[in-house]
Amino acid sequence: MLDLEKEAFANGQDDRVLGLLEGRIGAELVRKAVVRTLQLDPNADLATHRALIDLARAHDGACRLVTTNFDRGFEFAARDTGIALDPGPRLPVPKPGVWNSIVRLHGRISDAGPEGRSLILTSADFGAAYLTERWASRFLTELSRRFSVLFVGYSLNDPVVRYLMDAL
Repeated sequence: MLDLEKEAFANGQDDRVLGLLEGRIGAELVRKAVVRTLQLDPNADLATHRALIDLARAHDGACRLVTTNFDRGFEFAARDTGIALDPGPRLPVPKPGVWNSIVRLHGRISDAGPEGRSLILTSADFGAAYLTERWASRFLTELSRRFSVLFVGYSLNDPVVRYLMDAL
């Protein structure tokens, strides 16, 4: 690990570390390693995922859940429920009476994309999703405008998300 990578790692800047590694050894190797590391057994204990899905159900039965997790935990937990999974950047408009899905804000690991190209991993990915392309920030802005939001197990230490939440 190079000094800049070590410094970013010591400061908990995982997105920066991954971006630096991509620049040094290539995005394909880094992303494949991330995907391999985050593989989840379909038979894993998903009780917490199921409980969060239940918590995210509205009175009308619609599921309104947003996750930044890449792994397939919510996908496996939602099997046989008919709940749609919407991975970024193609996100639904979060409107009452319309939105009914689990939103995978930072993408998802899938058999169709084993190289992890669509995952929001690096600081450059975050910059695109929240600042230049702005699809993630538009979604979160509309979400906060139309719904009460409960963060569970999520730290607002990501600067871009923290800035957005502070502004809202």
